[in-house]
Amino acid sequence: MITTVVYNVFFRVGADRLAATGEGHVLLESRCSAGTRGFFDQDTSIWSAGGELLAQSQQLAWFSDKPMAAS
Repeated sequence: MITTVVYNVFFRVGADRLAATGEGHVLLESRCSAGTRGFFDQDTSIWSAGGELLAQSQQLAWFSDKPMAAS
């Protein structure tokens, strides 16, 4: 089981630049900088096909390898 605890998105361009990317490809560059006691933080940069930084995100996730209890 894995769940997101906190998720933030920071747009680095305006709506016009986002719209200009159309339905083309983007590059996601993600890295996990720390993981302890089931918590992991992840930073992601989202780049246009032309190399422009569109947005960045931060996520804190929690992972457990214990089965979920039946309800």
